[in-house]
Amino acid sequence: KTVMLDLRDVESDHLVGLETLPIWIGRERAVLLLYLVHWSLFGLILALGLAGLAGPFAPAFSLVPLYGGIALWFLARAHFRGEVHCQLAIDGQLLFAGAVTVAWKAFA
Repeated sequence: KTVMLDLRDVESDHLVGLETLPIWIGRERAVLLLYLVHWSLFGLILALGLAGLAGPFAPAFSLVPLYGGIALWFLARAHFRGEVHCQLAIDGQLLFAGAVTVAWKAFA
């Protein structure tokens, strides 16, 4: 979440001169790193759930990093413009995690 917000701030020149991950490694590498993290977590949670090494909630919860990866794709395509949309997409991952949990409890 912090790196995604830093990318937005770098795009709007809020963080010039500060030491953040996008400034250290560059915007493209930071976006690539975020993709790698989201898709790796998605695959790991899903694989552990399907293998029976995690609880039955794991495959449903794997949708949370999937949402994060999709939100990142939309944010990266729009070059992180619009603070409200960016914040909603990033914080939406936390809201989505809660919604998945509530839906799981309601239907399981």
